[in-house]
Amino acid sequence: MKNKKILVIYCVTLKHYLNFKSIEKYLNFHTYYLFENDITTDDVSDKIIYRELFEDFIKNNYENISLCIFSTCQIRLFPINILHIIYSYKIKCIAIQETNQMFLHELRMNNYLLPMNFYLLNSSFEKEKFLRLNYNEESLIVTGYPFFNNQISNNKHKNSVIIIFNASNISNPLSLETSF
Repeated sequence: MKNKKILVIYCVTLKHYLNFKSIEKYLNFHTYYLFENDITTDDVSDKIIYRELFEDFIKNNYENISLCIFSTCQIRLFPINILHIIYSYKIKCIAIQETNQMFLHELRMNNYLLPMNFYLLNSSFEKEKFLRLNYNEESLIVTGYPFFNNQISNNKHKNSVIIIFNASNISNPLSLETSF
């Protein structure tokens, strides 16, 4: 692992993993993926870390680990445990916003609640709303959506419709949406 530091990415879903795999080649890191649950993928890489091996991986590699990226940083036991382990080794943590959190959830927060060193946000609108919730301005960086594919032609999808569904208040108590 000469010349490159290690980057650990915490993935909750297969989509998080696929998103980060799509930008991995642009990163100057040895990238490892931490899965919270068993995620089925064709990639049988030694770069996948499962939850029961995470603490040993950090303990054995912490001197080479530069960052841990969280796909979400919800207040749940597993992400809190990850954060505790990572911070105990003085490793920086970053959350990359995967949705327009404030816009989609009527200005209420549910994904980016754990204390990260930095939050990479999709827009100035999102940053403004994070600031209203007293997030440290120096930790908020507007980067845009990192997984957007600029190769898609607008003409190709001229007659397409995009439907965005918010989770109902059954699975997301903060949502104003109901299942009826």
